Amino acid sequence: MVAGMVEEILVQSQLEVQRAMTALVAGNIDARADEARWENELAELVYASEEAWERCNAFLFGYTLARHIAVLGPVTAVTGDASEAAFTSEFVACAGSGRGGDAIARWLSFPVANPRATAKTRQVAAVTVLLHELRAKAAAASVPVDWSARPGPFADGVWFEFTSDTPGVVPAEFDAAAFV
Repeated sequence: MVAGMVEEILVQSQLEVQRAMTALVAGNIDARADEARWENELAELVYASEEAWERCNAFLFGYTLARHIAVLGPVTAVTGDASEAAFTSEFVACAGSGRGGDAIARWLSFPVANPRATAKTRQVAAVTVLLHELRAKAAAASVPVDWSARPGPFADGVWFEFTSDTPGVVPAEFDAAAFV
């Protein structure tokens, strides 16, 4: 019973976080925000998230970026790196079609040159690649954008656990009794 309540609280709170992220992203696109504004807003989001940034909010922000990229058209892979381009295309396709489990798997396999890179390093790199793609697409879009075709938010709870810098996923059905 407690586990079910905690799971529902996790899902509902993460949907609320995604609503705020969606408003931030759509607002920045429609306002044609410059790079400094995006960087400032991202820094504020990371700071305000505290531990939740690594546990869930980085993924949720990446998923939110991908949902907006999906509305703006096909991925153009602005970074020029083939593995990052593949990640971007696949992650956006997952978010665009509501395949949350596949999006998590792709998120956790973001390619980095250093095999010893921490999970946080991978997350920051993934968000950066998605943000570059979004900004490039947004620059070419007519504003305000019609967001009615935007795919829905990540519908399940997500909470990442990291051990020895190796990510492992604890889905919404985690052992809530351990947190009571």
